[in-house]
Parts: sequence; structure tokens; C-alpha cells
Amino acid sequence: MKTPEHERLDLRQAFEQILKSQDLVRIVMDALPPIDYDQLATKTDLALLETKVDAQFERVDGRFDSLNGELQLAMANQLRTMILMQLATFAGIVAFIARFG
Repeated sequence: MKTPEHERLDLRQAFEQILKSQDLVRIVMDALPPIDYDQLATKTDLALLETKVDAQFERVDGRFDSLNGELQLAMANQLRTMILMQLATFAGIVAFIARFG
């Protein structure tokens, strides 16, 4: 958790009283992680990110729907082929039995 700027100022003033040296205070304060307000996300930033993420998920959902349709079509074709092969095999067996049987 980042320290608020007013607390950093209070800390700097306390160091100034204790250390009695601006150079030492500067060194100590430079060693502390600064607050980078440019890195903070605003509500607007979060809303924009949410919109982008939602759009990405919509595209992914569309791709899955497309793949699901393709998979169902491929499975239906495979099942149709298997049934026709079984029917052809059965017809061949029946013809064999009728001829030689």
C-alpha cells in the first residue's frame, strides 16, 4: 500500500528534525518508493477496460459458437458415413448369404 503524499511530507519533516541534514533527508526520502499518480487507474479507465474485455469475450464466444457448429456438422457427417458403411456391410453380408447360402 502506498503512503499518501501528506504522510510523506510529515515523514520528511520528522526526518529533518531528527537528522538535521537536508542531504540525509533527501537520501532517505529518495530511497522510499514514490507515489506515481500516473499509474493509478480511474473509474473511467476501469470502465474502458471493462468495455474492451467484454468485446474480447464476445469475439471469443462467437468463435466458440462457430467451432461448435463446425464440430456438430463434422460429427453428423461422420455418423452418416458410419451408418452408410454399416448398411453397405450388412447388404454385402445379405447378398453373400443369398448367393452362397
